[in-house]
Amino acid sequence: MATAPVPAPTSGVVPAQLGFLAIYNPSLGTTDDTIDNQIVYYASVNTQTSSKRRRHRSKRARPTDALSKEERHERLRQIGLAQGMVEFGRSFSGGKPVDTIDTERSRVILHELEPGWWILASIDLTRLPIPPPKPTTAPATTDPVQAAPEPTVEYSSREVKPTALLLQDILRAHSIFLLHHASSLSALFVRSQRDKFVSILGRYWDLFLSTWNVLLHGNPACNVYGGIKVAACGELGIGVGEEERGSGERDVLEGLVHGVEGLVDVLVGRYGDEEGKGIHGMGAAEGGSWLGTGDEPGAEDGAVFLGTGALSRYAVRAVTWWMEDMFTWGENAYGVMDRPTSVRDKKRRRQKKPVAQTGPGDQTGSTGSQSKSTGSGASDQQGDSSKPTGAEYDNGSGMDKVFSYLKLGYGTAWTLGGSPAEQPSAGEDAGKSDGAAGTTEPSKPPKDPNAGRFLIGLTGDVDGPGSDQEDPASQEQGVEENLNSRTIVRTLSVELEKGDEDVPESEITKDLGSQDNELIEQKVDTDGNVAEDPSASFDSQDRNKTKRFRVVVYAAKPFIFVFLFQPRTVSLEFEVLYRSLHSRLTPIHKSLLVSTAYRPERPNMGSAASAEIYDLVWDPQLLTVHSTIRNIPDPLMIANASGITPVWGRVEALNTHNQILNMFMATRESLSEFERTCKTSRGWWVVWNRILEQQETEKTSEEGDADPEQTEVGEDDESSKGVVVRDLVVSKEIFLIRQASDHGGSVRSISSSYVGGGGGGGGGGWADGASRLAQGIGVDTRRYIEGLLSLNR
Repeated sequence: MATAPVPAPTSGVVPAQLGFLAIYNPSLGTTDDTIDNQIVYYASVNTQTSSKRRRHRSKRARPTDALSKEERHERLRQIGLAQGMVEFGRSFSGGKPVDTIDTERSRVILHELEPGWWILASIDLTRLPIPPPKPTTAPATTDPVQAAPEPTVEYSSREVKPTALLLQDILRAHSIFLLHHASSLSALFVRSQRDKFVSILGRYWDLFLSTWNVLLHGNPACNVYGGIKVAACGELGIGVGEEERGSGERDVLEGLVHGVEGLVDVLVGRYGDEEGKGIHGMGAAEGGSWLGTGDEPGAEDGAVFLGTGALSRYAVRAVTWWMEDMFTWGENAYGVMDRPTSVRDKKRRRQKKPVAQTGPGDQTGSTGSQSKSTGSGASDQQGDSSKPTGAEYDNGSGMDKVFSYLKLGYGTAWTLGGSPAEQPSAGEDAGKSDGAAGTTEPSKPPKDPNAGRFLIGLTGDVDGPGSDQEDPASQEQGVEENLNSRTIVRTLSVELEKGDEDVPESEITKDLGSQDNELIEQKVDTDGNVAEDPSASFDSQDRNKTKRFRVVVYAAKPFIFVFLFQPRTVSLEFEVLYRSLHSRLTPIHKSLLVSTAYRPERPNMGSAASAEIYDLVWDPQLLTVHSTIRNIPDPLMIANASGITPVWGRVEALNTHNQILNMFMATRESLSEFERTCKTSRGWWVVWNRILEQQETEKTSEEGDADPEQTEVGEDDESSKGVVVRDLVVSKEIFLIRQASDHGGSVRSISSSYVGGGGGGGGGGWADGASRLAQGIGVDTRRYIEGLLSLNR
């Protein structure tokens, strides 16, 4: 999720923050009596404090319960106004609903997450105090209009995330929520009761909103695309001329999928630098872990191994987003320490504490203590009772005494065989008790926080006692009794690349609802407009291909490994599997460091490329983002930096990222533009290019009449009368930025549009326009982009 909360306002300035966020479904309440049921989640700036949040979540049935009449009417008014704006916008926008509204004081986001499920978010803009006017000697007027008080604050959208980036944050959070729970909100709602559904939904979104920063930070240029961020080194063993780099590590990871029982797929990401020092003072240099420092992934961080192809690209994207959250928040990330499906109950936890302290070791100690005390005299008991120790007091009373009564004396003074029980000495008894209790309680994390360990799976030190035991039969009883308490069980709901082919038609589920706000594959027609695909679906998982798998997460600085197992894999209950994974991943750790330290060479442009060029390449078909554009410097990082010169300052970074976002939003509606260039007021050139390619799709005559100039009759199956439709789709989008040699001058922008010319790459128009852009950025962008794509993109 994003970064730390917005700092407290200073000097009267109130930074932009969340006004309110609501999730509702109009079909849940169609009458005046049930209209409150439409809202399944609601949070505002007034309900985000801890005390108010507890009162707000005290009743889970409906978010409008336990509210005053005025507040309840205000929430229903906001939901009703949003529904009215949606219907009003459809009348003059071709049936498409309104997705954003900008007012003087707020920025409103309205989006249909799934068929029938809407999210409404309002962001309060930054409030800046206005200095009082200078006193004048003019006489006071009695006109009530002129005597009206002047405003003392003004609202500014500067440094506030644009609507496209805010919406992408919400979609990212929604995707991670579905990853842990179900294929869609509708599936979770049907499977759970309403109160539990509202509880799970509120618990997740409360956590998300507590860390959501609506100001520009991190790397907005990468985040706005909502893709799979690939590390700067690229994927292991993939790239033209780079097949040998990382091929050995890739073979090992692929061999795990085929060699480990029940393993479906594995993903690997690299996050953080080798020093691992966080900007918030929690880095490895101070003895803390490299995970959970609060830092966002850097420009060179990302995935290095995207699996073996078992998962769909949407599922891979959701898992990589979760990996980024684990790097930022560590064990506090959603779904790691706390179980996602559990409902918090403090009273129940308090009742379980005394029981958890009583294990097999405590019972053994109590029996030994009781047998010893029965053999002693009354005087000894009175003397000992005057100064009892903590262990003797616990063993002689409480739950242990109850267990002794329930056992009817077995194991204390006599046994089933008729021979008296052996009386161990005090030292032996204490040793046995401590040893048994140590195996019951989860072991502590390893001393080195950067050593390999399991975030999800076998907790504690993997190399601790018990790793040298080779006889599985001797471990079986101990594992069943003790190791289950050390194993964290988590499941993920992921979409497979290929579903079951033998599913009967009666069991196939379909999403029913409007397809106006769906994320569709962008295609361009002859007029240069985006063509909609009626078979597209919402940005959620396909229910017919979604399955739940057990997940195991292994972290070894600076890598995070995510393993997906079949849910009924028996070996996950044994310690041997986790130690085997640890022993297989440890030898390739150094080689992974060497392989991921590689950086592809930049295209050689001769002496013309004096300043370094940073790039971003977006592949909409693979959903991958390759980027070397640096993050916006954090104020804390700038303050803690000693002797390190950043690539750019915070003002320069904000200005450049803002320009990239503006170009992105201005080129979404029409695909007729191929390139744009701009020089910011801070002296940075920004070049944007789009590459199109032809894609052939076969359609039958029943699906609609196709353009005869763009279709061909299929020869394989004449009876089906299939036609091959050739559409232009987006192949790549590229951003290039470079610091200008002169820092002066005002902002100037140039855009060029070419519809003519066909074929891959957009035709001659793109080439001619790209060559003219060399006058600004200083290099031939066409040659540079061709060299960039031929490396490892």
